Amino acid sequence: MNKKAKILLGIIAGTIGIFALSYVVLCLILMQQLSSPVLATVPSPTDTKNAVLLLEDGFVDRGISLLVKSPSVNAGYPQRITPLDWNRLYSFTQLNWSQDGHLAVFSIRLAGDDQQEVTAFGFDFSTGNAILPPWQGQNTTSQKTAEEWKQHAESITLLAEQHGGLMTPGFARENFRDQSKELWIWQAP
Repeated sequence: MNKKAKILLGIIAGTIGIFALSYVVLCLILMQQLSSPVLATVPSPTDTKNAVLLLEDGFVDRGISLLVKSPSVNAGYPQRITPLDWNRLYSFTQLNWSQDGHLAVFSIRLAGDDQQEVTAFGFDFSTGNAILPPWQGQNTTSQKTAEEWKQHAESITLLAEQHGGLMTPGFARENFRDQSKELWIWQAP
């Protein structure tokens, strides 16, 4: 093989390599733009080893999910608890910590004409238990009335009182983008 043929072969191989690398990079960028997960970490005010992770992800149906991170839960790895936005039936509005920093409480806004706000979810870091509506996961969420949500909220309010009440102000949804960071798709917990 003469020198010109080797040079030509090297140019062709290099061009194919550049195109292959460009294709991979473009695929990663496209996946990132279609998914584009966003993560906000809200540590406990009294124990920074305990933290709430609010993950916004999805494509068409973007929503915020609740994850928790604590040495006593899942060996310190983030654990997904529940979606805080659900099929346009309710959406996350605010997170409040208890005075002792061991209870995170989440308020949602119910869909409908009056769009009532209720305390609907919680996570007790002292016991490692999630406080979810009893009907969660039964595909009956859409059938629940505002009164049923309010009855469930009372149990969370009682638990918050046992932890010294709630701190104010909380972490509002409006602050989510200001206190979050975009992740690459493979970084999402």
